[in-house]
Amino acid sequence: FAEDEAKAPATVKVERAPFGKPLKLEGKLVPAKAHEIKLEPKRYSGDFVLAAVAEGDATKEGDLLLRFETEDYETQKRRAAMDLELARLKLDDKEAGHARKLRSWKLSDAELREKLRRAQDDLRYFVEVRRPQRIEEAEYGLEGRRDRIADLKEELGQLEKMYKEDDLTEETEEIVLHRARRGLKRTLRSLEFAIAKNKRWLNETLGREHRDLEVKLETAKLAFEGNEAGARTKKREAEISLEKAKMDLAKKEESFSELEADAEVFEVRAPTGGRLLAGSWKQNGAAARKARERLEVGEKLPKGAVLFTVFPDESMRVETAVAEKDLLRVRKG
Repeated sequence: FAEDEAKAPATVKVERAPFGKPLKLEGKLVPAKAHEIKLEPKRYSGDFVLAAVAEGDATKEGDLLLRFETEDYETQKRRAAMDLELARLKLDDKEAGHARKLRSWKLSDAELREKLRRAQDDLRYFVEVRRPQRIEEAEYGLEGRRDRIADLKEELGQLEKMYKEDDLTEETEEIVLHRARRGLKRTLRSLEFAIAKNKRWLNETLGREHRDLEVKLETAKLAFEGNEAGARTKKREAEISLEKAKMDLAKKEESFSELEADAEVFEVRAPTGGRLLAGSWKQNGAAARKARERLEVGEKLPKGAVLFTVFPDESMRVETAVAEKDLLRVRKG
């Protein structure tokens, strides 16, 4: 037994460690908090030409990183200001013109409405008063001529009777009777003319006057209705045109406001302190070198480009990818 104890193996101290074949993975160092600075103007459409570039790979919050030339921007802003002023003047002119048109349409409507009312009144008066009155006047005139003829006949008969009884000379008798007979003849002929004239007046002239008044009324109706329909269309067109001018002005005001806000884009400052990297941190080495090379005074930068990435040194972490077959071998710690 003692002999067996002398042959016992040596004791080995075991340290706690992962058991099995280690899993080796490739990874990359990435920032946990990265602030990408992009060139994102809202309205400016010109070139971005670098005027100044910060040096070094570290920055503090608020430090100037880039400054662009502003000559093209100021020119575009002045043009936009003039376009905005013209839009305002155009709207003012349209509003004033719209007000004038409304007054004009109102006056035109009132004028045509009055013409229609007068045409209706003229036709009504002609049918109810004037025509019957004129017919009665014509009849009265003919009746007066007939009465005159009857008086002349009666006077002639009295003269003929009187001259037979009186001792007037034959010459005087002939003169008086000749005049009486001549007056009666003319009056009879005048009556014939008056009857013919009155017949034509009743059958044609009075009817024409009636038809003329009816046409005048219909014309007034058409003018009034046409003006009313046209005015509705023109008013709506004017309202739409005015509304469009207001929308155009609002759009130009919004555009000019955005263009004014773009003034901040021409000076790029660090949003926070930390490490400064040209371009996006997601770029590979070649792309990163290219991003740095284009940050030179006089160079033009495209809109939408990532200018810099700023991240604190302490925010770095490692990213890697694990195959699905190895997932069960990964444990915390």
